[in-house]
Amino acid sequence: MRYVYFAVEGPHDVEFVARFLKLHGLKRIQHKPQLAPFWGPVLPTTWPSPLGSTDLMKRVSVPAFFQNDAVSVAIDAVTGDSQLLISAINVRNTVNQPGGDELHAIGIVLDSDEKSSASERFTKISKELAAVKLPLAVTPGQVVDGPPRIGIFVLPDNVNAGTLEDLLIDCAEKQYPQLLASARTHIDSVKAEFPPYAKEDLVDFQKPAGRRKALVGSIGSVLRPGKAIQMSIQDNRWIDGEALELPRVKMFRAFVDALLAPSPVPALAPGVGATSA
Repeated sequence: MRYVYFAVEGPHDVEFVARFLKLHGLKRIQHKPQLAPFWGPVLPTTWPSPLGSTDLMKRVSVPAFFQNDAVSVAIDAVTGDSQLLISAINVRNTVNQPGGDELHAIGIVLDSDEKSSASERFTKISKELAAVKLPLAVTPGQVVDGPPRIGIFVLPDNVNAGTLEDLLIDCAEKQYPQLLASARTHIDSVKAEFPPYAKEDLVDFQKPAGRRKALVGSIGSVLRPGKAIQMSIQDNRWIDGEALELPRVKMFRAFVDALLAPSPVPALAPGVGATSA
């Protein structure tokens, strides 16, 4: 069994990665007896969690798990560069046991946000992983052999500024073109004028990715009324059919495929490097 760990930035990213796992026949694990014992050390043993916490409102952090006969995957939703690093390092140190199974691969997926470029966020994380004796990835999207195999993907395409929503909008153009068009009309009609809005009403909407997030949310509210967007990503056809042939989607798919594949690292599509450490 190959064990793969993903650290991502939120629940939407968890479900996005999960759609590519589904293409490998991996199924979500809901009940603990079905989970590979390898992951036992990452399961919380206290509540509130972590040990020493008193916050009753904080959700207990548990990865989402997916398995088939050959691969077992854990996907953790965390926030910020420091937590992405801490999660990846802690999992490597926790699950690897002398004489036992070892982690096959670590994938880190993050956005290129308004504060840092794709190369800046990648460089920071890559160097800090290498500082704790993990393999050094040279370029965003590259997968290097280990152990453990390492890959860092900066959404939407390892080069341009953006977020997961940019890829979802690409997918909607293929899968839900009419919904996308009507959602754009709705979002474009919103003018940040006070009144009719209070200043606090549109704080998130006016952030750099606000309109794109609202656009995806508008489509999701039709596909899964009253449910969170991650449920629509999980259940609907965002990442399916013609959307799988989109260049940026194919790039991400190749990244996931390379992390899951047995050794050696397979050759990746143009735009995604692969080397041996």
